[in-house]
Formats: sequence, structure tokens, C-alpha cells
Amino acid sequence: MDTANDLRIRYLECLVNLALKKARKKKGSKALISKVKELKYSYGDRDTVLRYVSEIGEMLETLDVPEPLAGFIREELEDFPRKLSLNVREPYQVFRYDIGEVLECREMDGLWECLVRGKKGSYTVVTNLGKIKRGTLAAVILLPPRKFGDVWSRAMFVKVGVSGPQDIGEEDLRPLNSYFSQICQTL
Repeated sequence: MDTANDLRIRYLECLVNLALKKARKKKGSKALISKVKELKYSYGDRDTVLRYVSEIGEMLETLDVPEPLAGFIREELEDFPRKLSLNVREPYQVFRYDIGEVLECREMDGLWECLVRGKKGSYTVVTNLGKIKRGTLAAVILLPPRKFGDVWSRAMFVKVGVSGPQDIGEEDLRPLNSYFSQICQTL
């Protein structure tokens, strides 16, 4: 497996860098960075990659990364076996997504805070899309948590007014490629 150029490995590396920036304990940071580089240049098979991901997860736990970021990264690491089963060719394919119902929306400082309940959980989405009606189905992409005022946004809308995954086309997801680059460049 070409781990040096794999988008899933690159995204994991970016999440580790984000965790290191936010960590309350820095002891073990150099060893963690070294472990990520080992993974990146291992060119290992699926089992080797999963072993590295497990070791990286254990090392991250010692850094005392604040919530909700720590929980998000744990979920990403738990999802890694599924991601490895995918043929990832586009950056947007590394993100987890869900289809959910908008339970409520309220205005906050020119933005909208929306609570969405999906099959995989409930998410707060802070958006500038304007008021979205209660009961609307929407596709959300799960992203590293970001704070807007006092509210943590854990996802972003990809498409509002869907009935399921079949309503989401590549044209809806391609803008996430630039978001992938933003995440990896700013970390």
C-alpha cells in the first residue's frame, strides 16, 4: 500500500498535528510524530497500517487532548478499518458522513445553530445557510470540532433536502476537497 501518498494517512497525520497543538501534556509528542512518520513511510499492508493506527491511538491518549476533539479523533481511529476498505481517490472520501433530520435551528450572531439527529448520532452544525426548517433531511460531513462563540460545531451541511445517500452526488462533495486542503495546511 502506498502509505506515503494515501489520503487517509495524510488526514490522520493532520489530526495528530491538531491534537498536538491542543494537547495539555506534551510528553511523548516526539515519539508520536515519529510513529506517524513510520506509518507514512511503511508501505505496509492493511494489518500493518491498522497496527500503527492502534499504537498512534494509544499514544494520543497520553497527551490529554481536550474534548470534544479527543472524542472526534477516537471516532476517526475506530473508523479506520472501514476507511481502509474503500478505494479512496478524492480527498472528500476520507470524511465520515451521516444523513439526519434537522430538529431545531436558532440564529446566533449572523449564523445558524442547527441540531441534527442522524443514524450515527446527533450533531450541532453552525452554518451561514440561513434558517433551515425543522424536519428537513440533510447530509452532514463530520469534521474536527470548531467553536463558534459558546457553541461547538461538529459537522457541516453538504446538502439540505435529501431523502438518503443516493441524493448526494460527487458535485455536492467536491467542495470538501478544498476543506481537506485547508485542514491539512492550517495544522
